[in-house]
Amino acid sequence: MWFCQKPAALPCHALVYHSAGTYQAKLTDLDKSLLDTKLTDIGISGTDPIIHILPLDTESRQEQKCAPGLDTPVPAGFYFQDRWTSLVCSARSFSSAEQIVGCLKDKQLYMMGDSTMRQWFEYLQTTVPTLKLMNPQNKHQAGPLLAVDTGNNVVLRWRAHGLPYRTFKIPRARLHYIANEIDGLAEESHTVVVVNLCAHLTTFPLATYVRRVAIIREAVRSLLHRSPQTLVVIRSANTGYKSIYGSDWLSLQLDTVLRRMFQGLPVAFIDVWQMTSCHYTPDQIHPQPVVIRNEVNLFLSFVCPQ
Repeated sequence: MWFCQKPAALPCHALVYHSAGTYQAKLTDLDKSLLDTKLTDIGISGTDPIIHILPLDTESRQEQKCAPGLDTPVPAGFYFQDRWTSLVCSARSFSSAEQIVGCLKDKQLYMMGDSTMRQWFEYLQTTVPTLKLMNPQNKHQAGPLLAVDTGNNVVLRWRAHGLPYRTFKIPRARLHYIANEIDGLAEESHTVVVVNLCAHLTTFPLATYVRRVAIIREAVRSLLHRSPQTLVVIRSANTGYKSIYGSDWLSLQLDTVLRRMFQGLPVAFIDVWQMTSCHYTPDQIHPQPVVIRNEVNLFLSFVCPQ
């Protein structure tokens, strides 16, 4: 739950809209100079890497199916010619709209999180021509967004997580907490739930994040108890947050909590931290399309492992 101080002269129902307002960085001139990108965005040179060339018949790919409960090693994979090879499981490549639709046929997908999760929704909706956006009038930044493929019985949803959430002015009622949404899901074997939570909480104490994720964990545990066939996917934080209000260091602290919190539950974990940190495209909070494509391919490999 998110708490704020109630104004003395306003009733609770007066809270109709939400917006991010403005940033208020309490920095000295020295702080500002030390945090300037001319000092923080400097590449660190290292020694020349040693590359070992293995014999042609060496098999380095994982052969086990992508399934909930798998551990994520370091490294979790590598890029070659802009394609991610997973060292977690035998990931598939969904290179065409037909392959994606074939995987998503007769499924409902609930994506809940921030704008980096929305990138997955946007990639699927724009890549698959038959997935039609149903509510384009909603502000894209906060949603909720809905895309439907009636011919293949596919329903794709994205919803922003609850407060705190930095966005333009939107109706307050559109911001639902992830745990509440999960609690409202019935027993359905054709349902896929995808969750991420990080960027909008980097400016708050770690204890706030721990409480929020713990509540989500309990909701996920209850969902899997009543509906063991439901696939739950946890998407990690990604690198590239570069501002006074967020950084890879702050994101790493939250991401560490997220990983620990969901240990022991039969959920799939998509480690986009590694997928974003080792690609050559410029480092930014919203990864380039080539990275998103590989993230979604790995995600779909858990949805359709065969």
